[in-house]
Amino acid sequence: MKKVVFHTLGCKTNQYDSEAMLERLLGGGYELAQEGEAADLVIVNACTVTAEADRKSRQMLRQAAAAHPGAIVVAAGCYAQRDPQALTQIEGVNLVLGNQDRGNILALVDQAAAAQVPVTHVADLKEAGFEPLSIRDSGLHTRVNIKIQEGCNRFCTYCIIPYARGPIRSRPLEDTVQEAARLAAMGVKEFVLTGIHIASYGLDTPGGPRLIELLEALDKVDGLERLRLGSLEPSLLTEDFCARAARLAHLCHHFHLSLQSGCDATLKRMGRRYTAEAFAGYAACLRSAIGDAALTTDVIVGFPGETEDDFRQSM
Repeated sequence: MKKVVFHTLGCKTNQYDSEAMLERLLGGGYELAQEGEAADLVIVNACTVTAEADRKSRQMLRQAAAAHPGAIVVAAGCYAQRDPQALTQIEGVNLVLGNQDRGNILALVDQAAAAQVPVTHVADLKEAGFEPLSIRDSGLHTRVNIKIQEGCNRFCTYCIIPYARGPIRSRPLEDTVQEAARLAAMGVKEFVLTGIHIASYGLDTPGGPRLIELLEALDKVDGLERLRLGSLEPSLLTEDFCARAARLAHLCHHFHLSLQSGCDATLKRMGRRYTAEAFAGYAACLRSAIGDAALTTDVIVGFPGETEDDFRQSM
């Protein structure tokens, strides 16, 4: 059998995408190479959220080509979507694959193997739907990521991700529940719901289910013990959402709310759609409904234009 090596940088969504591509490859005549074993195919699922992520992705691609001479080297993911030309210039890269059509990885690898020059397959995400990737085998893990959503419409001024992942696209509720039920039957006890902006789940389907409806459906899956949420937009935490979330039997009471700044002027320059006071209100609403809620957050310091007084406001 042909051997494949995966290197995944970045977020849990990238991890899910890699696992889904790996399943396609395992079903098509590949097997995972052991550490130190030569590979026929190397896939680097690259991140582009920072300049440092870009640098690490380029470095990993060069190292992969050097470590596996003769292998097909694939640059995939957000960096590939955002700047495919930069990656085709890296010696040894055979295929640049953006954030769509990853379910066709087998055919695309064959195409790259037959080509004399690097193949670029990067779709226009503005017209893309939710790509029906799925995981059918837990790999004996008891905790797995489930991707429920793709893309973001927020366009915060510091963030490249809407350009690399495209607009919001939601996975159908029924399909998500079916995957969860299948994996739970294999012994998975905990699901981590992941996506680019999971608070936007369902907003692309007028009249369709929203995130709380998906949580309520997943909460009923037989065998589930824990249901965990990825990073959340604070404005998701309305009184209705918090009250309904409090009634879920399996939802972990850990909520990661991205603050970014405690200064309203900085939040405005960031393009964030709330004030520091509103953020505090969302947190209070959550704690009122779920008394033992654990909160974590992100804060960006040194944002362009931030003054010492702005920083003290965040502190």
